[in-house]
Amino acid sequence: MGYGKRLKEVLDERGMSVMEFSRRTEVSSQTIYSIIKRDSSIRFDFALRFANVLNVDISEFCKQNPYDEGEVMPSLPSGLDGWLDDGRVSRYIKYRMTPLMQMIGKDDLDKIDQLLTGFYSLNEEGRKQLFTQLAMIMNMYTDPMREEEIKTIGTVQEN
Repeated sequence: MGYGKRLKEVLDERGMSVMEFSRRTEVSSQTIYSIIKRDSSIRFDFALRFANVLNVDISEFCKQNPYDEGEVMPSLPSGLDGWLDDGRVSRYIKYRMTPLMQMIGKDDLDKIDQLLTGFYSLNEEGRKQLFTQLAMIMNMYTDPMREEEIKTIGTVQEN
């Protein structure tokens, strides 16, 4: 069973319609229907929202670590010849980067800028080594409370 079928199964278990799920995750119903119909993979940022709204582990909908095997989060959409359109970039920033930056806080923005510009300047081998080192560091120093806080990124809060 693929991720799309698993999503449909969990929605059925919860008695939640695609329309309600779409409203709560802010992912279009057409996208959700397409994922289910094609039983396709799910972008990490969408999978994170899905898992949080449905209160399941993210591994139900995608690989736990989106950086394995050179995969970058989120994956580039098909049909754009490697270019992200402005709408997708804006949604990614709004639902992933902005909340993350708010969690980090203004005191560390200069460090984040240094990380991003340093990452950009690395070649592919350097990026690969960076993620290898990051995985080792995260295994030793991850803060469980912050890890739980990150899981809330991308969820729609009920009023």
